[in-house]
Amino acid sequence: MPDDQQTLMSHPLFHHLAQAAARASQPSGTYDTALHMYDQFCEAFQIPEADRFPASFPLLHSFCLWATADPDTVASLGPSAGSFPQEPISASKAREYLRALRAWHVAQGWHDPLSKGDETRIEWSLRGVANIQAGRR
Repeated sequence: MPDDQQTLMSHPLFHHLAQAAARASQPSGTYDTALHMYDQFCEAFQIPEADRFPASFPLLHSFCLWATADPDTVASLGPSAGSFPQEPISASKAREYLRALRAWHVAQGWHDPLSKGDETRIEWSLRGVANIQAGRR
């Protein structure tokens, strides 16, 4: 949780209310799943703990592409491609996970890791992923 000392009046009531609100604002299932998958991604690519959070734009963009990658396409790259999830998620699910990761940043009191331009770039990639995924059906 963020340090409420700097964002609230100094009174136990406000700290209690802020903690309750933070817990209630976190979408439980998607939130937990997104953090778990992000952790798998970081482990697969040996991202140092210190670089995982707060996350950078390149890391989050790469995560979205990794999570949606077609295993057959990745397999064609050979062992140097690294490990990938067994079943890729949809582009729309990647957007949900990205929102959950951004919410994690807010819950921790960190700045949003993505600028408007970063959002646009990731959205561009996810639109392409959605087109690729639609073509596989």
